[in-house]
Amino acid sequence: MKLEFWYADMVRFLRNASEYGSYNQILLEKMRPFLDPGMRICDAGSGLGYLSLSLAPHVRQVTAVEKNPDAANVLKENCLRRGISNIDARCEDMCRHQPEEPYDAMVFFTNSANGSCMRRAMDTALRRETS
Repeated sequence: MKLEFWYADMVRFLRNASEYGSYNQILLEKMRPFLDPGMRICDAGSGLGYLSLSLAPHVRQVTAVEKNPDAANVLKENCLRRGISNIDARCEDMCRHQPEEPYDAMVFFTNSANGSCMRRAMDTALRRETS
């Protein structure tokens, strides 16, 4: 039996933890030295999208990819409520995601079962430096 992660109580718990805690701000501070205002970033498996919301003021574009519609909708609602226009919240499976153009960077949190899928996604989606 597969346990579904995104049930109503979990969404409520993670929303509260993100809105009242400092976890995503701490992550942002660790990433900030690597961010550039012109970057396009993919937040793969974005969940409720609070990391995407933290990244958005520091980059040109964030594409947040989350396969669970309830989780993806939380980010869409937050973008509308906060007037954020540089986040593209997509409800799709990251393993099948095909970006229109390569990303400059990707951030993701995943379990080991998705590791090979995420590796393929990175190979497909990331911008490569040319020598």
